[in-house]
Amino acid sequence: MGFFTAPIAEGSSFDGFLSLLQQGSIEPFRAEITGKSSDFRWRSELVASPSLVLLRAQYTQDWGLVPETASEGLSVIIPTRDGGLEARMHASDHRVEVGAALLAPNCQLERILMLSAPGLQTATLVFSSEAVQRVLSTFAEGVSLSRLGLMPILDLGSSVGGWFRQIALALSAGMHKDRPLERSPLAFELLVEAALQILLTQLPNRINSGLPTRAPQTAPRHVRRAIDYMHAHLHEPITIGEIASHAGIGVRGLQWAFRQYCDTSPGNYLRRIRLDAVHLELSNPGNILPVSEVALKWGFVHMGRFAAEYGRAFGRLPSETLRLTRSRH
Repeated sequence: MGFFTAPIAEGSSFDGFLSLLQQGSIEPFRAEITGKSSDFRWRSELVASPSLVLLRAQYTQDWGLVPETASEGLSVIIPTRDGGLEARMHASDHRVEVGAALLAPNCQLERILMLSAPGLQTATLVFSSEAVQRVLSTFAEGVSLSRLGLMPILDLGSSVGGWFRQIALALSAGMHKDRPLERSPLAFELLVEAALQILLTQLPNRINSGLPTRAPQTAPRHVRRAIDYMHAHLHEPITIGEIASHAGIGVRGLQWAFRQYCDTSPGNYLRRIRLDAVHLELSNPGNILPVSEVALKWGFVHMGRFAAEYGRAFGRLPSETLRLTRSRH
């Protein structure tokens, strides 16, 4: 198997730190510093394999990172001392402090800002798109990370967070020092799979919440294209005309096809997957937004109508979902 290893290194230049990251990166990215590059102090240890990149680092200045591709890889970033980080994913902002981890699908990540106050330390695990897909394929045929609806913040003090933390520590110990996992590729891949199984199956997502992730297999191509377009633009005020145009069919033809293959109209289907997105976010213990802001983010502007539709879909008001989520954590 073989690991690429950059031993413990430190420096006083942002360019030197950036060069180190690029050597072990799975995906291309762009990075920038908020202050002077020459004042940036850093210390890091990086190990990379085709399935996983593990980086332990600390820095003295704020800096940001923007992915340059939209792959199905998954980054898990854990602030371990001081500071924290802010991330924008799928038009939503998230802040992560010590005691939690950011789960960032590369296909949804817009930017990350590392906030050093005064000397942020992080542990970052970057799982390749191939590793993620191997795990997804074992429990949900045809589902991609972009459709999974993975919750963005993991509480490391929770039971699931504790399980993941133990496996992450085992991976870290096995990839550093004399690197015993390099001599045991099967054990390494099993640990990578175990970490992903916990994140992808034990946390709330569209699959284990019973939410729709893809078109029926029997649906024709224009229906599948329409549903793909809906999922990709859930935050945007799209019209049925735009959906039909993207699918390559007229509005009446699209309405007929949805009735035939999905037993509903395109408009109702779009509302349902938006309701599912609201429900998933309100059920996420990392959510700090009130119901009204979550609803607006997913395209609901009439709060009374939204609450009634939500109640019919899930058997309780959105405020009750939020209250129950917060009472459990």
